[in-house]
Amino acid sequence: MHSRVSQIGFWQHSKVFNKVFWSTFVLVAFCTISVAVVYWIWDHPYGTNWDEARYINRAYRDVAFFQDGGLFQLFQGLVSEDRSRPPAYRILVLPFSLLFGTSTTLLRVCAWGFWGATLGFVYLAGRAIAGPIAGAFAALFLLVCPIAIGPNMRFYVDYPLYLAIAATFYFLFRDWNRETPSRYNWIGLGIALGLGGLAKPTIIFTIGPVLFLALVLSWRRMITTPTPKSLIQASVLGFVLMLPWWVFNWKPAIAKAFLSGGFVRHSIASESFFDKTLGLLYVFSQTMLGPALTLLAIGIVVTFLAQLQRQKFQIEIGQLTAIAACLMGSLPLLLMALVKDNHNPRLYNPSLLPLAIAIGILAVLSYWTKRRLLAAIATALIVFQVAVIVTPTPGEPQYKAGDLASKQLLWGNPTSVLRRLEQWDWSLLREVAQQQGIHNPLIAYLGNDSNLNPPQIAFPWVKNNEPARVTWLWNSVTGDIDWEKVMSTVKLSDLVITVPELEGDAADRSDLDNQYNGELVERLQQDPQFAPPVPLKLGYYHPIEALVFVRQSGQPSETAKDILLLDIY
Repeated sequence: MHSRVSQIGFWQHSKVFNKVFWSTFVLVAFCTISVAVVYWIWDHPYGTNWDEARYINRAYRDVAFFQDGGLFQLFQGLVSEDRSRPPAYRILVLPFSLLFGTSTTLLRVCAWGFWGATLGFVYLAGRAIAGPIAGAFAALFLLVCPIAIGPNMRFYVDYPLYLAIAATFYFLFRDWNRETPSRYNWIGLGIALGLGGLAKPTIIFTIGPVLFLALVLSWRRMITTPTPKSLIQASVLGFVLMLPWWVFNWKPAIAKAFLSGGFVRHSIASESFFDKTLGLLYVFSQTMLGPALTLLAIGIVVTFLAQLQRQKFQIEIGQLTAIAACLMGSLPLLLMALVKDNHNPRLYNPSLLPLAIAIGILAVLSYWTKRRLLAAIATALIVFQVAVIVTPTPGEPQYKAGDLASKQLLWGNPTSVLRRLEQWDWSLLREVAQQQGIHNPLIAYLGNDSNLNPPQIAFPWVKNNEPARVTWLWNSVTGDIDWEKVMSTVKLSDLVITVPELEGDAADRSDLDNQYNGELVERLQQDPQFAPPVPLKLGYYHPIEALVFVRQSGQPSETAKDILLLDIY
């Protein structure tokens, strides 16, 4: 690969920006962010939202399965409970939970550790196509994406999916257009595909098009490897590995995948397709990449296209087809956002893995990693974004206050990735129930917040392997409030919770769910079945008062068979 390069000034190739520099850069950045992440994890002993709290509860329940009934009951629980979510996120952390004891901290540290392994596979995939600098740049680019940090320092279902996608690209590119392919590479590819199938159905939109493209390219002999035979072998192996779970749960899993796409709380309010597109581009630049990485990505792509048009270099067929494979793995999932109602950027995060690999390859081909000026600009932009992510806001007790833009975005932007969040200790509620002699309580609540949801409320019972039931009295998505229905549920509940001063977050429309909290308090204070409310002070930074009403008389909650109980696992 040759090009005319100026021998003086900033356009000269620099010996400073070499393999050692970029490899060291990514390691230092990962360690820096990891220190801040571990500090954040230590500060948050409970789940931060409905989803994470539910997955944490599930991890506790899996350990209880094993301790109560051994491997058989554990396998039964993996297959027959939480049937809409493939079990990889439960399986990978289980050995650590059994060895060290389950805790929110352990689960999150494990998830972050697997994220480190994911970055390692991204590095290896980029290195296989364009050398170690491309791999290091790809891993560095992905590491600094805000939406990559936020979910991976929490315990979500996604971390096995990221690992599977990165491993799939590595094993694909390890044999990409090679004269002497590895004999057993298909086994690693098959295991990666199997892990992806046991992680999340989203894998089909990311890896499906890539495998199809690889099969066509190999069939038409545009690339020599991987061969059609090895791709088919890997696909069969992956199918066999995921089959034991999917054969029992394919129907609820697919139904959940389609239901998730229509979750309107996370949709972008828009009056036209054009407005929606602009809104998604804004979210992509703020939340998924961050402003600095957005500028860097645009610069790399524009430079590459300009140099390609001016024939500044010759691109090999293996590199060109690898870039195409990365785009095939990235674009379908991103384009789905245009036709879906759920615009939670976490759902489209997997598209960043192949995109980062492509950016790493393009950065090397367009000399962004070698020419003094370009490499200096890339370094400055990345350092700036890392600094914004990890440095505290002066005088702010919550460490990262975040700018105004971040407060209007579901996952914020680089200024708010490490923002400390309020944590409500619901063990105080369990103490109230124990003092009243209430076992297996039916708990009803009104309102909505990242700390006010069924898995969060039930966590103290789950942690102690005790039963609890939770129902939500009303939420704005279901329409206007029906007080007759609400109060009929209240009269059958053991404990009723609401937070009169709670406002909620406009980003997920929880503010609408809190508009009747005060009125419920007024109604319960006039109901002779309930004792005066027990106040609970919840929260660290801005404590808020939750009111707990304990039922003194009426039908026992065991008779409440028609009440919709929400899943706490």
